[in-house]
Amino acid sequence: MSILAPDHYKLQNADGTQTAEYWVGSKLVLRQSGQSKTFTATDINVQANLIGNLVSVVAETFPDSSQLVFTVLLPAISLQNGKQTVGFQTQGVLTKHWNPNDQAYGPLYDTYTWVPLSGVADLV
Repeated sequence: MSILAPDHYKLQNADGTQTAEYWVGSKLVLRQSGQSKTFTATDINVQANLIGNLVSVVAETFPDSSQLVFTVLLPAISLQNGKQTVGFQTQGVLTKHWNPNDQAYGPLYDTYTWVPLSGVADLV
């Protein structure tokens, strides 16, 4: 029996208004409020750690050079024989990263919005 890691993930928030679909090494698609943004491999930052992978993209850049970054924890999942779909729960986080050169907003800090997500992982 071979054990494989998933190469495809589909995620959504509780009411289905925010979704993400990720093809490992290829692309990430974010959907919210009827709008869709697609990110290619060069836009995606993946950091492996002991509990899985943190996958991040700069979802939006604002005129003041601040950024909105979407990050999701994809837990370590093993698929036996690659013939199954596994459901899981995880967290996404939207980080508003302020431009350190812009003092118009007072003290600089990042703000975080946690997004509970449910998803499925499989092989495509």
